Formats: sequence, structure tokens, C-alpha cells
Amino acid sequence: RTTDWAANLGIEIVGDLNNAICDQRKFTEIIFAQEAEQERRIAEIATTISEHSHVKFVMIAGPSSSGKTSFANRLSIQLRSLGKKPHIISLDDYFVDREKTPRDENGDYNFECLGAIDVEDFNNDMLKLLAGETVELPRFNFKTGKREYDGNVKTLGVDDILVIEGIHGLNPKMSYALPEESKFKV
Repeated sequence: RTTDWAANLGIEIVGDLNNAICDQRKFTEIIFAQEAEQERRIAEIATTISEHSHVKFVMIAGPSSSGKTSFANRLSIQLRSLGKKPHIISLDDYFVDREKTPRDENGDYNFECLGAIDVEDFNNDMLKLLAGETVELPRFNFKTGKREYDGNVKTLGVDDILVIEGIHGLNPKMSYALPEESKFKV
């Protein structure tokens, strides 16, 4: 798919890309075309999600700094355009308090392991939301190293969807208690 898309833009080898980068007009065209293609694909994903009324959790995963939050925001806009009410939840907000964070082999905090997240609290909150209960969601304060509750209250309505992003978004252990049919994985 990507190869065909690039060929349509006249980029079949690395040299073609290098030449395009040197031509500001061509480079700008490629950037705009890529952004349009990405938005089109995100719209396709949103359409697929909206066609499944049982989906309440969109689970997004990727490595650190890969664009999960940006993707979640763009997907949320597309879902909103289809009549859904998306709410973004970062798995980082479920980090355990700093003193409980596992350490790596060098003694440094390991924020990327599953043990750095309070999986049980996350699942409990999500199950309550799925059952129609009102839940106050945490925000992790990276300065203090603690979860805080500041009035971020949610209750899921019929058209509400939780867009959940984090490194472990696709890890089955992360959302072990949630029904599989309620999840859409990206």
C-alpha cells in the first residue's frame, strides 16, 4: 500500500525522495499528500469503530514518542464527526506512585514495564464505566510522582467511547477484565 502510494507521488527509490526534499515545492506537496493519506486512513478506522456499537474501548499502543497521543486526538476528531463522543485516557495516568515503580538493572525507574501501571485500578475503573457507573479518573503528576484526583469525572453514555493510549494498550494483561468484544485495537 505504501509502495503504491509513494510511486503515485513519483518516489520509488531513496534518490527520488532526496531529490524531492531538495525541491521545496515538491517536498511540501509530499508532506501535504502524506498528511491527507494519514487522515483518510484514520477516518477509515473511525468509520469501522462507529459501525460496531459494542465497542467502548479503543486501545492504542506504540513505543515511547511514537505519536500515540497525537493519533488518539486525531482519531477522536474523526469519531466526533461520526456522532460519537470520544474521551481520551492515557495509561500514564495509572502509573503507580513513584516509590512503587519497578527499577531496571541499573537501578533506574522503569516506566515502560507493565509493573509501572496500576493495572487493577485501571480495570476496576473501566468496568465501572462499562456498567454505567460514574468514575473519577486519575491524573498522574509527574513532578510529585503520585496519582491525583482533580474532578475528572466520567459516565459513559450510549455514544461515548474511551480512546485509551499507552505503551501497553494492546497487552492483554493491561485490560484483562474488559470483554474482548468491547475493545477495538490499533
